[in-house]
Amino acid sequence: MKKITLLLVLMMSAAMLLSGCAVITNILDPLPDEYVDGVKYSRDYPDKELEIYDDAIVFEADEDDDEIVIKYGTEDEIDDVIDFYEDLFDGNGITVDESDDGKGEYYAAGRGDGYKFEINAEEASGNYEERAFATVVEVVITPYELGEEILAEIQGFWLICGYDGELSDDYRVFGQAIDFDGQSMDFYDNFEPDTSNNAFTFLDDDTINYTEEGDEYTVDLSFETVDGLNVLVMTVNGIGIYLEKTTYDGMMEYKDMGGQVEVPDYGDSILLADYLSDAELEYYITDIDWYATYVYNPDGSYEYTDFYNRIFLSSYYTGEDEFEDEYYEIEWYVYDGYIYFLYSDGESYSFMIDYEYDGAYGYLYLFDPDLGYTDAALVYTNFG
Repeated sequence: MKKITLLLVLMMSAAMLLSGCAVITNILDPLPDEYVDGVKYSRDYPDKELEIYDDAIVFEADEDDDEIVIKYGTEDEIDDVIDFYEDLFDGNGITVDESDDGKGEYYAAGRGDGYKFEINAEEASGNYEERAFATVVEVVITPYELGEEILAEIQGFWLICGYDGELSDDYRVFGQAIDFDGQSMDFYDNFEPDTSNNAFTFLDDDTINYTEEGDEYTVDLSFETVDGLNVLVMTVNGIGIYLEKTTYDGMMEYKDMGGQVEVPDYGDSILLADYLSDAELEYYITDIDWYATYVYNPDGSYEYTDFYNRIFLSSYYTGEDEFEDEYYEIEWYVYDGYIYFLYSDGESYSFMIDYEYDGAYGYLYLFDPDLGYTDAALVYTNFG
């Protein structure tokens, strides 16, 4: 009986010794207060969007002008933390640019309203963290303004040098450029200042919106390498205009190039039979009100139109189409002898284009894109 009692006592003592290790450790080396009660963290932490895991304890927090860093722990397993963040990111307006979960760890990076974030979660390690938690999460917040990255890249003077996969001096000689200064633009046309201090705002990280002379524009910004040249691409309704980084003086070098298109003097003439490049066609038809005046027949005869149609084609590839009492905003471009019109409602049309000048007036011809000169053309004049 004494042997049995002694054995039970020894077994109970061993159990108490083993279970009491944590108790003894906590007595001899207690958890610091921050692992039990937590610490205060910045009021600027976006906890309404980027929530902290339920019942977690923030045990470390730091802040300066560049970032906010918090570190928190939870007794739940890391798989639960991963599920929490994946649910959080599902449809709450946060953009996740990158995420990865491996064995015992998780990483995510993205953007919210006015900030960027990085999240690193892993199984707890180290004396205090292991004793207090199963999973530890670090969150780094950095201030972020919409479009700030591309805004820094577009600063400076940019000259229009092509579009739709083509770079050419035929575009540079028009002297059309944009000077970006902060979130403001100065436009140049024909080597002269056109409009100044056109403020723009970002709709997203690479889309801007601005108003020039009463017309509103929404433009997508991107960068591409075309024929070895890094160009800024400004895209409106699918039309991408290429601009190269230069200076005002760099633009002026093209002003006196032999290939520059000149405005015809009185007495000069351009015939339908004369070849005109796409760039020349664009030059002659831009920034003019064109009125549908005649129908040109294949036999060379003309008839007056019986309807009202006015089109205006700006040098920024935007314009207006006024038909009877209907008014439409358009985008346009010329490619390989054809003019393409893109309407704000998604409709698009194309025509074979030609141009005449009789020494006093210009004539814009729009032919059927398939039948060309074998069919009648609508003729627009600049005299109404």
